[in-house]
Amino acid sequence: MEASNCPVCMPFGPDPAGIARTRLFKARLDTRDQRTPGRLVISTHERIPALSEWTEDHWIEFGRFERSFERALKDALDPTEPRKLINLACYMNFAGAEGRHTHWHVLPCYRNPITLTDSETGEAMSF
Repeated sequence: MEASNCPVCMPFGPDPAGIARTRLFKARLDTRDQRTPGRLVISTHERIPALSEWTEDHWIEFGRFERSFERALKDALDPTEPRKLINLACYMNFAGAEGRHTHWHVLPCYRNPITLTDSETGEAMSF
C-alpha cells in the first residue's frame, strides 16, 4: 500500500516528478530539493520497513536501476566527467499511520559547473 501523505511514496501514476519504474522500484525527482540538479528518490512499490527484508531480487534490480541513473545523469548533465560521482543515502523513515519504509536518495556530484535552461522561459541557471 502506498502512503498518500508521504512525498516519497506518493502513487507514481500521472505524477510529473515520476521518471522511471521497474517491477519492484520507482524513481522520482526530489522536487522538495533540486539545488543539486538530478537529485532523485528511489523507493520500492511495496512498503518494506528495513533493508534486511529486501529479497535477493530487490538487490539485483536495485543495482541495475541505480546504475542506469548514474549513466543517464552523466550523459545528460555532465558528459565530460570521466567517472560520475553519485552519493547514495538510504533512509528508513516513518510515514505516519502507514508505518516505516526504506527509500534511497540519489545525489549526483558535479566537478564542472553545469548550466540548465528552462525550455518555457529561456531562463538559464548555473550550478
